[in-house]
This record gives sequence, C-alpha cells and structure tokens, in this order.
Amino acid sequence: LSGSKHLCSICGDRASGKHYGVYSCEGCKGFFKRTVRKDLTYACREDRNCIIDKRQRNRCQYCRYQKCLACGMKREAVQEERQRGTRAANARAAGAGGGGGGGGGVSNVVGAGGEDFKPSSSLRDLTIERIIEAEQKAESLSGDNVLPFLRVGNNSMVQHDYKGAVSHLCQMVN
Repeated sequence: LSGSKHLCSICGDRASGKHYGVYSCEGCKGFFKRTVRKDLTYACREDRNCIIDKRQRNRCQYCRYQKCLACGMKREAVQEERQRGTRAANARAAGAGGGGGGGGGVSNVVGAGGEDFKPSSSLRDLTIERIIEAEQKAESLSGDNVLPFLRVGNNSMVQHDYKGAVSHLCQMVN
C-alpha cells in the first residue's frame, strides 16, 4: 500500500489499489461505497464543476460522486454489506466446533419427504435447532441414499462463513 505508484483518479491522493474498477484512495473508495449502499443523492451548491482534489474533496459530495462515476467507478461492483461478527462467533452460533473449510457447500438439500430446504442467507437462521432438524430428516435416508440429495459445487449458495458448519454436518450425515 505505502509503495503504490498510482494516484487516486478522483482526488489525486495516493491510491491504495483498484476499487470498483478505478485506481482510488481509501477515502474515495469509502465515499463511493457508502453513497451506493445507502443510495444517497447529493446537491451541488455551486455550478456542478467543483474542484475535487486531496485538499477539497470533502467540500462537495455531488461533484465528488459525479467525478467517481466519470472516472469509471462502477455502482454494480459495490457488494452488499456483510454480516458483522467474527468467524469464531459465527462458527459457535452455527453449532460447529473447529475448522474444516470444505471445498464446496450444499446448494440444496432435499428432505426425506421431498420438501426443498435452501440454506438461509443469514447466520441467525442457521441455528442448532435447524441443524438438528436437518440431521433428523437425513437420518431416514441411509448411507449412499443421502449422496444424491446433496449438491456440492462452486456455485454453492452457502456463504463462506457457513461452509465449516455445513461441511461438518455433511460429514456427520455421511
């Protein structure tokens, strides 16, 4: 970071890398991310051509955001905010002990009655009770009969933080 040879395309400060498609500093990266995530709109108090440089970049949010777009920052490159919390806390909440990253994850689990269970996108929904319930439903299937119902792959819907818990559950079922 400190040895960066690039300057921020928006304000001219030292760039920390390419963010949202453009070499930019941490300040402009954060400003753009907040603007997109909160869907903020700004108004310029002057003539919509304010100088945006390292010293004056905070004076006009409208012109700064317009310059971000003009320089090529992509709104669609901003990801949704991640769930807060540490990995250890997430693993405890999911009921999993240790690691076990597992290559893929479960994208879809079909229960014994044919009902479709899709993993939740929120850690709060992945509770010990749900794991026990899934395990009990899987118990009615034995050995090799379980494998066709578990789809594992790169396009898994299981979030990275959950993969240890899901991998542990799959090992218990198998």
